[in-house]
Amino acid sequence: MTSGARRGFILATTMLVMTLLTVMLVSALILISAESHTTDASYSTSRSLNLAQAGLEAYFAASHDLTAGSDSTNYGFSGGYARVVARQLRAATTGPSRNALWVVYATGVDSTRSLTRTGTGTRTVARLAYLNGGTLPIHAAVMAVNQFYTQDGINVTGTDNCGVTSIVGVTASTSDMLPVPLHTSSLKGSPVGVQTLASRQAVYDSTHIAWDQLLAGGGFTTTAPSPGIMFKTYFYSGSLTLAPYTSYTGLLVLTGNLSLGDMSNWNGVIIAGGWVRSQSYSYTVNGAIITGLNNMTTPGCSTSSVAPCVGADSLTGGGTGASGVNIIWNSCLAASAIAAIGSLTPVRNAFMDTWKTY
Repeated sequence: MTSGARRGFILATTMLVMTLLTVMLVSALILISAESHTTDASYSTSRSLNLAQAGLEAYFAASHDLTAGSDSTNYGFSGGYARVVARQLRAATTGPSRNALWVVYATGVDSTRSLTRTGTGTRTVARLAYLNGGTLPIHAAVMAVNQFYTQDGINVTGTDNCGVTSIVGVTASTSDMLPVPLHTSSLKGSPVGVQTLASRQAVYDSTHIAWDQLLAGGGFTTTAPSPGIMFKTYFYSGSLTLAPYTSYTGLLVLTGNLSLGDMSNWNGVIIAGGWVRSQSYSYTVNGAIITGLNNMTTPGCSTSSVAPCVGADSLTGGGTGASGVNIIWNSCLAASAIAAIGSLTPVRNAFMDTWKTY
């Protein structure tokens, strides 16, 4: 046999086939991964869009403090949350349908499997809306759904201090005026007197407040009012004592009783489930007071006992000690306080699901 170079193709072919198989396998894995990422992105986009729309609807379903010209809040949902921001685009003007124009946009954030695979998915939607100021029919400086217990030196002024209208000072049911009669000498303004309705239910109906639904809706906190802040809205859970020598402005809704500190001042509206009293000697309310709403949800207040039934004011001291208590009807301050809980009405055909492009 003669020696010479050995030639063949099996090894080269095998390596070529292995290389091709490896390339095909890697390509298949890349395609599968890309398809998985595409599916996750589509899933995340769809969920974030749903979350954004849910946040938008949740915002329109509730009242908000919009006096600052902007507002923001977060809503948590299963598998994500929504950030909602409301901004005023145009202030209210005179003429029909000239309410303030707002834009409310919500960013839905999906935090499910997309968080570990493709990052958190987001989607922003928006809707234009008109601002409708809050309304509350207030017929008197004091509307007591419980006993109105007062004494000489506690002054209730029924004349509108804003100079718009003059209405009677106190609304209470006839049966709840006992056992302590209301001293007409402690009423000021024109006309002077007491408007009494046939029943406690009639007084409650005149407030146009669905107290049981308001309590069931939640939103009450233990954040006490802050002095010096203009026309802020407070929903307080429980009973509250305000500090003496302080001035507050806005709307206060509390589920329990309110005790005002000596020489304190409230400008706006106070709505209490229980009673409103003076902590010591004197205070001033410019606006209106509604008391005793818990009597419609937790009956049992006896007209033969003053303590659990007192309405607008009850001072244990003598008449001279109460000489500084003044409840003065002011429709302007009341309207400004109620306006803080205005609601937004969506404009028809003004929904945008591409808000980030603007």
